[in-house]
Amino acid sequence: MSRNNRVPDPDCPEKEILCLIPLWDMINHRAGRVTTDVKIETKTIEFSAMEACPLSSEIFMDYGCRTSAEFLLYCGFVPPFNPHHRTPLILSLSKFDKLLELRTGLLCRLGYTSEISPLVSSSDVTIPSPELACFARVFVMNEDDLRQYAEEVENDFISASKRLLSTEFEHTRVDTGALTFLETRIDLLIKKYTSNLAKTTGKVVTTGSGDGNANFLRSQCRLLCEQDIALLRAYRDALLATRKRQHHRSAVSTAD
Repeated sequence: MSRNNRVPDPDCPEKEILCLIPLWDMINHRAGRVTTDVKIETKTIEFSAMEACPLSSEIFMDYGCRTSAEFLLYCGFVPPFNPHHRTPLILSLSKFDKLLELRTGLLCRLGYTSEISPLVSSSDVTIPSPELACFARVFVMNEDDLRQYAEEVENDFISASKRLLSTEFEHTRVDTGALTFLETRIDLLIKKYTSNLAKTTGKVVTTGSGDGNANFLRSQCRLLCEQDIALLRAYRDALLATRKRQHHRSAVSTAD
C-alpha cells in the first residue's frame, strides 16, 4: 500500500488505473494482514483496522507483501520484522569457462539463461527451488555430463528436464557438487555482506549530528543488509538439511 495504488478501473475491471489515497500517508505500517478491499459495485475502496483501536490510539495497516528492499525503495524505510522479505541469489556462468557454450545451450533448452537471480527465503516450499537446482547441476557438470544431458533433453525432454529440475538430490557426483556449489556461493555472499556492513559501521553518525535524513537512510540500508545476512544464513541451514536428507536416502538405499 502507498499513496499511489493500482486498482481495477470501475468502468472496465479487467484494466487497472492509478488511485491516489493521500490519507494513507498518515497510517504507518505493521506486519499483519491486508485489510483493504476494492468494491467494484460501489466504486469505492474500503479499509478496516487490523485490531480494535481505542480512542486517540494510532491506527496501523499492513502495506502488503513486499520485500524489505521494496519497502526501502517505495516507502523509505525497512520494517524491523518482515515475514515477506526475500533476497536475490545471483548465479552466473563464467565467461572464461571452456564449456560455456555447452552449459548455456543446455540451460537455454530448459528455459534459463547464463545468469539467474531468483529471490530466496528460508520459508520457500522447496530448498533449493527447481530453478536453482537445475542451474547448480549444469554448473558442476563435466563435458561428458553436458553432452549426455543435451542428448537426453533432445530425445526425451520431459524425463530429462524432470531429473535436472528435481529438488530431491541423489548421492551422485553431480548432485553432491550442485549442493556444494550452492552452499559455497551463499557463504561467499554472507562474507561479502558482512564485510560491507563492517566497512559502513563508522559512516552512520550519531543522531543529531550531520544530515539527519542521510543518517536515517544509512541506518535503514544497514538494517536491510542485516536482514539479508540473517536470511542467507537461514537459507544455508535449510540447504544443509537438504544435504542430510540426501545422505539419509543414500544410507537407506545402501542398506536395502
